[in-house]
Amino acid sequence: MIIEAIAKDENNPFYRHTYAVILGGMGRWKESLVIARHFIENGGFVKKEIKEVTEYFINAAAGGYADEAITALEEYQDNPSLEPIIAGLKIFIGQEVLTAQEIMEIGHDVAQRIKDRMSRNKEGHQ
Repeated sequence: MIIEAIAKDENNPFYRHTYAVILGGMGRWKESLVIARHFIENGGFVKKEIKEVTEYFINAAAGGYADEAITALEEYQDNPSLEPIIAGLKIFIGQEVLTAQEIMEIGHDVAQRIKDRMSRNKEGHQ
């Protein structure tokens, strides 16, 4: 059904986000991150749905795709809404981050949420 909705309105970032989330939930993160580029390029969508966008990238990183998530996001790094997510992913993988203190604080929170999600995922598979 979501594929049919995308086919009817392929530029709709809400549909693209939903499809990316579904693919990620199925463990198909490489495909999902390709689809994600279609919703992160829409600055209005990202700003309005920043919690959902952040959650998506936390899940991608917890699923083992932090590097690929950073690559996808850095194409749109001029969008200030994405900066804390990028910082959090980089902190998570141990990259140096040079940014404003406020962004760093949010980035540390994002990195911690990734670690927490990974722990919950491990517990769920035991």
